[in-house]
Amino acid sequence: MNSIMKAFDLTGKTALVTGASRGLGLQIAEALADQGARLVISSRKAEDLEVTAKQLQDRGAKVEWIAADNGKDQDIARLADDAIAKLNIPTGIPLVYRLDADLRPVRTGGEYLDADAAAAAIEAVKNQGR
Repeated sequence: MNSIMKAFDLTGKTALVTGASRGLGLQIAEALADQGARLVISSRKAEDLEVTAKQLQDRGAKVEWIAADNGKDQDIARLADDAIAKLNIPTGIPLVYRLDADLRPVRTGGEYLDADAAAAAIEAVKNQGR
């Protein structure tokens, strides 16, 4: 592996790519897969995801897929929960949040993401590929 490729090596890392069944999302998923990332891909249509997952697996990628509509809050929450389950990330760690009016991170449902939970989430994601 040349030094440029080594600098972008994603072996042992995981990426969640939304809109991954076509277009730019698919191109991003392919690039991440080519660099060794494990993928969780998502888009609205399960049939398209099945085809895309097979294409990425044929490239040597480890791929999970979850059909979800990112225009719907309940689908976003389900996507996060399903990804956590598929990746065997310890539960109870809020990984999906938005900013409230005071620019504080808040998990869907109103639980605030505190510094300890954020640190635990970061550590869990870093360690999940080991």
